[in-house]
Amino acid sequence: MPNFWSLVFEEAPPEIDRYIQPSDSAVFAECLVDVEVERLELDKEPRSFLLRFKFDSNEWFEEQVLEKKFWYRRSKGNWQGLVSEPVKIHWKKGKDLTNGITDASFALWQAFQASGNTSGHGFQKLKSSLEYEALAEVVENSDLSECSFFTLFAYISSHRYVDEKESAQAYHAEAERHEKRKRGERVEDPEEEMAGPDEEEIRIYSHGEELAQVIADDVYTNAIKYFSRCSY
Repeated sequence: MPNFWSLVFEEAPPEIDRYIQPSDSAVFAECLVDVEVERLELDKEPRSFLLRFKFDSNEWFEEQVLEKKFWYRRSKGNWQGLVSEPVKIHWKKGKDLTNGITDASFALWQAFQASGNTSGHGFQKLKSSLEYEALAEVVENSDLSECSFFTLFAYISSHRYVDEKESAQAYHAEAERHEKRKRGERVEDPEEEMAGPDEEEIRIYSHGEELAQVIADDVYTNAIKYFSRCSY
């Protein structure tokens, strides 16, 4: 049905609406074809999911499909939440709705991956890199309260990036603590991690986890309900 998803997002709850700018609504109205949610780890972690947005050819970006994966992970300090990798969007000249944030986040992510140690660290170790400085400058010069919806594709974590290996180790350690508690043994919980002020991933799109979860758990599931609210 034409404009189905643009109308769904138009009637979306406040948790979504406040992150959709008029320029985003124009993209949705003109070329958003479909939205899909796919659960990535139903056998072990149903809270991990993929968002897939399908578009007609348009004046803003080259892609006709934009996908963003969110993995539910646990850190060695017992933090739990969604992490993700930045997605490259090939914006057409002068059409970048994120004002360079997605490009800068993706570039820093590539440098982060190339550094060879993605577990247990934020981006502090890259503070002297050109990629870090470029992202810091873009973020500093952006009004993060008025970011485009498409800045979601720059999101990494509300805490810090946690890879699959660290998460598996953390879940294993928690299972061991649980067994010890059942046996009546004294167990010390891991020291809670506090996100450092220089962990740039926190400031890229700090509400990305909330936004992604609302899309996956509410908007997608209740799309017909929101569409039926539209008045013609």
